[in-house]
Amino acid sequence: MPLISVIVTTYNRRELLAETLSSILNQTFQDFELIVVDNFSDYDFFSHIESFNSSKIKAYQNNNEGIIAANRNYGLTKRSGDFIAFCDDDDIWLPNKLEKQIEVFKANEKAKQIIYTEVILFGSDTKQQISNRKSIRNINQLIKRNQIALSSTLISYSDVISFDEDPTLTACEDFYLWLTLVKNGYSLVYIEDPLIKYRVNSNSAYNKDAHLSHIKTIHALVKYTLKFGFRDVKVSSYIYVIYRELFKFYLKNLIAKFRSNA
Repeated sequence: MPLISVIVTTYNRRELLAETLSSILNQTFQDFELIVVDNFSDYDFFSHIESFNSSKIKAYQNNNEGIIAANRNYGLTKRSGDFIAFCDDDDIWLPNKLEKQIEVFKANEKAKQIIYTEVILFGSDTKQQISNRKSIRNINQLIKRNQIALSSTLISYSDVISFDEDPTLTACEDFYLWLTLVKNGYSLVYIEDPLIKYRVNSNSAYNKDAHLSHIKTIHALVKYTLKFGFRDVKVSSYIYVIYRELFKFYLKNLIAKFRSNA
């Protein structure tokens, strides 16, 4: 069995998907399987996958009914690796991403880890630059600001790993997963080297309704505390984040209304 199961979900991004898959297949560390779950794109998906001529790729189609988390979970049902890595279908891995993460995992010798990395931002909507993420070590630092890019992660597998398919968490379901995993004993490990390129795209699920991301963050936090309570959570920091996200939501709404009336 492969050591790592890489899960990529995709929909109608044939050319971008090709870049993403090529960057994964060209890793210096090769002990992995590549699970690609397509939401019934309007091109011949399976022929596209066959063009890579790689036995590492396992291709599936599944209707996620507009909830990306559903196809990530579908991919998890097909995994066989001891580690899980996710990659969005428009992001790119640097060649040594998996190699460095496996080295870090072995050095830390902890059973349950989320290893995430620095990120290079790129795309037509921004100049290429380092995103300047921070190391986070505990639940309170994670609550203050999610520094973990999904495509940068390598996670030791356990049955706890499952994305919440609540549609109100769309584009924030990864944040809720990190909160849940840390609550279940996962350690957070940050690699300062940028090991992925994150495409900034105004048409992404996150950026289409950027102002709503603040409400979704609040929803994820409230849902977390309703499930797990406030044990290990600094209440003052929690309340601060709730008010901060509400302020950002209303501010962005005001700006949008001003621009529409200008």
